[in-house]
Amino acid sequence: MLRKFVSFILLLCILLSFVIPAYAAPNESIITPNTIVANRRDSTVYINNQRFNFHTFDINGQNHMRIRDLAFMLNRTGVQFGVSWNSERRAIQLTTGTPYTPVGSELRPKSTTGKTGIFSEARVCIDGTISIFNTLSIDGETYFRLRDISTALGFSITWSASDSRIIIDAGSRTVEVSVSTSTGPGAHRRIIDTSRPVIALTFDDGPGLHTTEVLDILSAHGTPATFFVLGRLAERNPATITRMYNFGHEIANHSWSHALLTRENNARITKEIVNTNMVIESITGRAPVLFRAPYGAVNSRVEQVLRDLDFPIINWSLDSRDWENRNANAIYNATMRDVRDRDILLYHDIHITTAHALRRIIPSLIAQGFQLVTVSELMCFSGISLQAGQEYRHGR
Repeated sequence: MLRKFVSFILLLCILLSFVIPAYAAPNESIITPNTIVANRRDSTVYINNQRFNFHTFDINGQNHMRIRDLAFMLNRTGVQFGVSWNSERRAIQLTTGTPYTPVGSELRPKSTTGKTGIFSEARVCIDGTISIFNTLSIDGETYFRLRDISTALGFSITWSASDSRIIIDAGSRTVEVSVSTSTGPGAHRRIIDTSRPVIALTFDDGPGLHTTEVLDILSAHGTPATFFVLGRLAERNPATITRMYNFGHEIANHSWSHALLTRENNARITKEIVNTNMVIESITGRAPVLFRAPYGAVNSRVEQVLRDLDFPIINWSLDSRDWENRNANAIYNATMRDVRDRDILLYHDIHITTAHALRRIIPSLIAQGFQLVTVSELMCFSGISLQAGQEYRHGR
């Protein structure tokens, strides 16, 4: 009897050794407590009323999305976030004010079937603050609950069951945008707050006797400007041009001799511009890309030469008339009375009265919330792509 019982137990063990693996095979792996099968869902997401079609992974009605995909969508709405890895803090870093730049192919799922995901945790650094989020890892990608990230960012999120829409209201969150970076001499990085007005100060006809004082004032306030310089004066004052460049000011072309180009032939116009560019490039290593005609005077012939030389024409929307009145109070009043967001302001660094006026103008502009940038930065911030031979007076 005992021998029969032992034989039965052995037979049962053999049978179970075949049954258990066969039961586990459909899922291709034995599901452990921290894994789950998530289903890919093609989702319609509305952010600030803009529509996007993205895939998410659904677990019990909760949508999980890659954080870089959310950043990609937000960038298309004007609410910009950068996603990177912070090795020092060992965290995924989500930063307001840095546009997300896609790297490689985006949103190319390997299959549309259910995937086995592994639950874990991730550290996320949002504007310097570390948070811990539950995550889902699928095919080596990390997915976050969309609700968790939206809550951390202060966004409202709702679900429209009638038409299967995820709706996110990102609001009017203040965003800072980096508009300028460079390396080597003159390296600088400027950040613009999208909630505040932006203007560009420009100076013509130098460098001259009072350019150094103007540079001192700009430097004291950390304020950049665009200098439209004359080639013959740049050649005589390379140290001043170098100082402009090293601070991060923009150096632009204002012709060689301040000739009235509308009265000149094509060869003379070309010579005035090309010679100036050559001198500035020989000093700074970088050739100007902007041009302003003397007196702001252009005609179809000048425009054609500038198209051929690949120069946009930069004029102004606010003339301080410092060249006319030579009065610091009048220059100050003309500026503060009429200045508007995205203006290009005209001054001349060859007049001492302009320097005196700037001592009041710059702190007053800053106090009123204006951000001062170069012309190229203003156009970049405004999303304006400059075209050769075309005239621009502001960034609006």
